[in-house]
Amino acid sequence: MPSLDLALTFLLTTLVLVAIPGPNTLFIVGQGIAGGRPAAVRAALGVEIGSLIHILAASLGLSALLARSAAAYEMLRWVGAAYLVWLAIGAFRAARSDAGSTATMPSAMPMPMPTASGNPLLRGVMVNVLNPKVALFFLAFFPQFLDKSKAVLPQSLVFGAILLLVGVTLDLMYGIGASAMGGRITSMRRTHMASGIIYLVLAIVSVVTGRRPATA
Repeated sequence: MPSLDLALTFLLTTLVLVAIPGPNTLFIVGQGIAGGRPAAVRAALGVEIGSLIHILAASLGLSALLARSAAAYEMLRWVGAAYLVWLAIGAFRAARSDAGSTATMPSAMPMPMPTASGNPLLRGVMVNVLNPKVALFFLAFFPQFLDKSKAVLPQSLVFGAILLLVGVTLDLMYGIGASAMGGRITSMRRTHMASGIIYLVLAIVSVVTGRRPATA
């Protein structure tokens, strides 16, 4: 088990890092705008389930294998980008199908989850798990706080629990805040378009910035 001082240092560092919006935050915000609070909550939980998978992989050494294999890293990166493009296409198709409709929703009614969004929880898991940069983040971040004189696995699990608690809290804040914005949008076509644009931006970011750093 890590010491109290080390755990507090990890907590403060995690708060700063997680508070900075990233691809997962953008995904959750998009779900909140398109599907309201229920979708935002499910998306946030899905993202954190993905984080749990990464934490377990890092603790068991699986992320180290990914870091050493350029082929595995690139495959995961491109599969993740393709998945995001597929989500974007689905959202744009839904927007096009709504283009001929002038139906709007009364602002007093909650906006239903668009069918293009599918299962926000599952998609949150997939968006996170298929991002190899997250795996490398955990692989690089956790060792900075590990006490080498103690067992590594228990410390990793404690730090993982802290990170998940912080992540769930902040993700829910972002998602629920975005759902409040989405509740003011009465055009389903606009919500679909917003979701599609967010997915497409995430895919582009994954391709452009997700290249594996060259090793000497």
